[in-house]
Amino acid sequence: MRNIRKIALIVIITLPYVLCSYEQPQRLVRTQTAGLLEHLSYSSELEVLPGGNVITWLNMGFFGRSQLGVSYGGQNVLGFGNAKFYDRVGFQIRARVLDEAVNYPAIVIGIDTQGYGAWHKDRKRFDFKSTGPFIAVSKNWWSLGGNAGVHGGINYTLETEDEASVSGFIGVDKDIDNIVGIYIDYDLALADFDNDDAFGEGKGYLNASLWWQVTDFFRLDFLFIDMIANNHYNSSFGRGIRVTFTDNFRKSSD
Repeated sequence: MRNIRKIALIVIITLPYVLCSYEQPQRLVRTQTAGLLEHLSYSSELEVLPGGNVITWLNMGFFGRSQLGVSYGGQNVLGFGNAKFYDRVGFQIRARVLDEAVNYPAIVIGIDTQGYGAWHKDRKRFDFKSTGPFIAVSKNWWSLGGNAGVHGGINYTLETEDEASVSGFIGVDKDIDNIVGIYIDYDLALADFDNDDAFGEGKGYLNASLWWQVTDFFRLDFLFIDMIANNHYNSSFGRGIRVTFTDNFRKSSD
């Protein structure tokens, strides 16, 4: 009985640290979280999206407090016809303002200039606008055999030629022992809200992902994009794949 009490006491004392040490994703499907890569960890991503769109990402974490990234891609990279590469390189900067604890969430501020879909020179925007400057908040719990997280934030896209507004986003994630999981996010897209038969029709963007952690370093996501067909050009939701490789320079040198 004494041993059981000791074990229970150890679990109670260490549980908060276990909860707070979970490595959050930095993005769900299209929206941000308060997650960061560990110090000297890096990730490379390849997204294959509807319309032959391909986007590559490279991110690196520093001191567990900040993260830098770059991205680039194009439309019709896969398929017939000529590829149309984006006019500019996207960049991402993230900084941790508050670490997560049992009683309060993690908070990150940052900027992400990478949008999705075709780039429209006349309107200076992507089909799906980039996040722009943002504040993201995340809270995680251990539940039903894995992590469960709730995320939200506010943002202001820099693609304001047609519409400009502060917007917001929310999302949830759930995994089973960090082997398989699901992401769901919703972007209010208030800067793409006019029902003008052009881009967004005022319903916001609902997205989801089913993912599989194939190895410690390799993850595969099956993406479901704009599930309520908010974009005027889409008659149904889009399907895509994201491949992510993550490692740490310190581990690689050991």
